[in-house]
Amino acid sequence: MVKLNLPFCVNQRNWVDILGSCNGLVCIAPDEDTLFLFNPSTRESKRIPDPPSGFVPNGWSFYGFGYDFVNDDYKVVKVGCGTVCVYSLRTDSWRIVCSFPYVDNVSESGVLLNGTIHWMVSFEDGVDCRCVVAAFSLEEEVFSDMPAPDIVNTSFEFVVGVLNGCLCVLHSRNQMHNDFWVMTEYGVGKSWTKLTLSLSYICMKPLCLAQNREALLDVDGKLLLYNLEDDSYKYLVVDGIPAGDGFEADTYLETLVSPNGFCRT
Repeated sequence: MVKLNLPFCVNQRNWVDILGSCNGLVCIAPDEDTLFLFNPSTRESKRIPDPPSGFVPNGWSFYGFGYDFVNDDYKVVKVGCGTVCVYSLRTDSWRIVCSFPYVDNVSESGVLLNGTIHWMVSFEDGVDCRCVVAAFSLEEEVFSDMPAPDIVNTSFEFVVGVLNGCLCVLHSRNQMHNDFWVMTEYGVGKSWTKLTLSLSYICMKPLCLAQNREALLDVDGKLLLYNLEDDSYKYLVVDGIPAGDGFEADTYLETLVSPNGFCRT
């Protein structure tokens, strides 16, 4: 467990939103619209400057974070009020890149896979409204549509995740469910495969998959190991987190990447 000691938080909350993790850097929000890049190994942090006035108003907005392999740059994507802007760690600055071409009702941070950030969204197609996975390329800074599983009829009740390098779609609220979908071939709609679990959940986030086919899952605020071979599972206790306290989990790779040593001089 690493204790945060972050400056410049005016109304710091008793929780921290994790907006994404990539190559040892974690993008966090200890306060609404107050962003930091943090390396838990070195405990280095960098306060991300606010976007210029008029870019994207603070308040109802959502984010994504990842690494642009082609341009060797870490980027934060902020979407709000129909506008998409991107922060570049290389230049330490924000740019407006495009309009958000979907219904602006996303509530979860985007999921990084293959240099692309993904959200479950609604798309107005004439008189119809259908659901797709919005894929934002960090290299090209443009959106493309990926097909969602056929069962998805409202984006508000589903979220995107990643398990073992595969895109997933999971239920996210309102009712108990015991299934989710895995895209076994990236970008191919026909490859969506339904997996059924021996437990039910309201909200679930896949974290990682071990070689023995045990998946680490965040299920309704609790960590558990789920064996995908025999459908057995066991809950895990995290030292330092009192029983009954909620938490947010994400995966993290130990590196020496410095959030302060990446900007151009």
